Amino acid sequence: MIRRRETGLIPVQDEQTVEQTVGMLRRHARVLTGPFLVLALTSAALGFFDAQLPEAWMRLTLWVAGAIIVLALVVVPLLAWLGGRVVVTTRRIVIYNGLVVRSRREILLARVSDVTVRRTPLQAVMRSGNMLISLGGEQTVRVRDIPRADLVAAALLQLAASNEPVALQRTRDKAEWANDVFGVREQRLLSA
Repeated sequence: MIRRRETGLIPVQDEQTVEQTVGMLRRHARVLTGPFLVLALTSAALGFFDAQLPEAWMRLTLWVAGAIIVLALVVVPLLAWLGGRVVVTTRRIVIYNGLVVRSRREILLARVSDVTVRRTPLQAVMRSGNMLISLGGEQTVRVRDIPRADLVAAALLQLAASNEPVALQRTRDKAEWANDVFGVREQRLLSA
């Protein structure tokens, strides 16, 4: 249906066609604990040894080494954490990775058959976990260190169940097609 407004034609969408964002997730911030400990220790070491070294070239070498350590062990993991996210909508799950080289994977919720949460002891304390999303058959997608993993898994299963009529409609369409092509007797033989 199209509605006329002053600015032009605007398509009107019903509730079933509108895709809404349910949530955006990143890996648990606990993964940044190591890089920030390295930052604190490097800063303390630079401050201590800068006062102890007698010559300027030694201090310069110390600061260059400290900058390389901070860049490699703090900035790179922070950018990797910022580059990865999971967006859950009412119809699909979109997994983004990378800042420079971006990768994107989309999973339709109608394909999700099961969501499993696995936790290490540390993840259990932090209420995070790794989610295994089964897409039917033997195909699974692993999403690591999701915060509040139980809540996210329950929400995904609920969204997958609400998208189930689309999958049932496809199955019903295939069954009708089989009736038209093979007839009822042959369809029973195919399903057995």
